[in-house]
Amino acid sequence: MDPYRLSMHGEEQRKANPPSMSMQAATETSIWDVYNNKTWLIDQELIKDWTNSLNILLVFAAIFAAVLTAFIIESKKLLEEDPQNVLVSAVTAFMGQQANGTFKPFEKPTFVAPHYAVVTNGLFFAAICCSLVAAVASVVALQWIGEYDAGLVQALSAKDRALRRHFRYMGMERWKMAQIITLLPLLLYLSLFLFFGGLTIWMWHINKAIGGILVVGFSLACLFYIITTVITIIDPSAPFRSPFSRSALVITIQVSRWAKSKIAYVFHTISLNIGSLYELSTYRETWSTAAEREEHA
Repeated sequence: MDPYRLSMHGEEQRKANPPSMSMQAATETSIWDVYNNKTWLIDQELIKDWTNSLNILLVFAAIFAAVLTAFIIESKKLLEEDPQNVLVSAVTAFMGQQANGTFKPFEKPTFVAPHYAVVTNGLFFAAICCSLVAAVASVVALQWIGEYDAGLVQALSAKDRALRRHFRYMGMERWKMAQIITLLPLLLYLSLFLFFGGLTIWMWHINKAIGGILVVGFSLACLFYIITTVITIIDPSAPFRSPFSRSALVITIQVSRWAKSKIAYVFHTISLNIGSLYELSTYRETWSTAAEREEHA
């Protein structure tokens, strides 16, 4: 067989079958090697999760922005005066003047956009702004992820690599990078909410039956997302996990712990106050009894 093909086949086999943990453990000659191997597995899982989420977010944001642009092109016409209406008004005024035998210059009436048109376009433009911000933030976040583990393999020693990785990880924790990436899909959810709100108002003005269908469909979508997120918070073993649901679970646990500590502190303070009041009342009774005995004596 061709030696080149043999070498390529071996390279493909190494890529398809990466070194096992036992082989990695064989190269762990110091505590720094153990730390690097363990943190490498953790970081790779984090990076894969973040990268997949952000790539999906970018694709969805691009498709959604294209769809929303088509609606904006049509809805923007509601904010502009229709030239045909102006022509009809001019012809009507001219015919009326001919019938009355009077000739006055035509004065175009002042155009005022309907309130529903202003609200609809405001929601549409707010939706596309949120979508574009989510896309830009996703691109920037992908750059953050790329810089997180960049150059770690080229460290001079295992200790240097471990220290550099820990330095970057502590900075990521301090500046809440994971939480920021998790909250990026919320911008897209907000964009969808604004879009459906504007579309419902527009269609409700044209035809209330179609507007009602949009309201029902949007309500079902919101209920589906809320219910699956709440189920994940209540039951962590539920299969409806997402980066946002995991963050919501962590926030819920932290809030519950904070609430429990505050409630315990309040009850402890109340119990101390009750004890102090009891001791004060006992002291007053003792003092009054002693005073009465002193008077009788």
